[in-house]
Amino acid sequence: MTGVDLNRAGTPLLEIVSEPDIRSAEEAVAT
Repeated sequence: MTGVDLNRAGTPLLEIVSEPDIRSAEEAVAT
């Protein structure tokens, strides 16, 4: 979903989504 959002919004969204995305990924892997 990050790739789609990135293409739609551009680079600014990447920074905003990057932070929560990393946390979600880490939590998903830890669980």
